Amino acid sequence: MTDFTLTGLTAGMIEQLCAIENVSFSDPWSGQAFEDAIESTYLAYYVILCGDVVAGYIGIARVLDEAEIVNIAVSPDFRRRGIGRALLEKSMESYVSAGVSRFDLEVRESNYAARTLYEALGFEYIGRRRRFYTRPPEDALLMCRTFTKTSDFDG
Repeated sequence: MTDFTLTGLTAGMIEQLCAIENVSFSDPWSGQAFEDAIESTYLAYYVILCGDVVAGYIGIARVLDEAEIVNIAVSPDFRRRGIGRALLEKSMESYVSAGVSRFDLEVRESNYAARTLYEALGFEYIGRRRRFYTRPPEDALLMCRTFTKTSDFDG
């Protein structure tokens, strides 16, 4: 993954995030939701840039020592290059160093690519939310990864 830079979300990137969001999700977040995230004290977004092009992004909500991955997507032009994995690994490493001991997320049951990545990074299934997604209706699988100390992080 050379020539890629991880950085925080800025207002100038929101249009690109919305474009990725719209092709990645059946119920995409609005530009306003991303603008609100920039101002949030508990929600942070990070992007991977290739030059000035947003290749992917991740949103993480943190409360005390727990974090939830609320959103992650990679542009179709940059998929299958390890960007999703890099977003997750770099974010988790940073948050674990800052005292987070647990990461949670929800994933569509049919999203096998995402589920495979999460499993490879040590996430385990902990539950199901029936008909959580509405377009189309589908269950969400709940996944979690816990850390007992910073040295537990191994990617």
